[in-house]
Amino acid sequence: MAKMDWKKLVSTVAPTLGKALGGPLVGTAVQYVSDALLGRQDATEEEIEAALATASPRHVVEVEGGGKQLQNPNEGAEYF
Repeated sequence: MAKMDWKKLVSTVAPTLGKALGGPLVGTAVQYVSDALLGRQDATEEEIEAALATASPRHVVEVEGGGKQLQNPNEGAEYF
């Protein structure tokens, strides 16, 4: 079975996350994807790949939301 290019898939769904996966924010981007798919931020690349292979539409939307949050991290933040 051919190995899935999960970073390319994420780039298609969430272009901002895709750019971050290839740059200095790679750690943050992986945390967003990991959290969206697995509910935790410390997944390995193999775990992310497996999760994407069986991801539901809801998970895909959550990955896309992570890209939007990375693009504008203060959106929706509450200030006291």
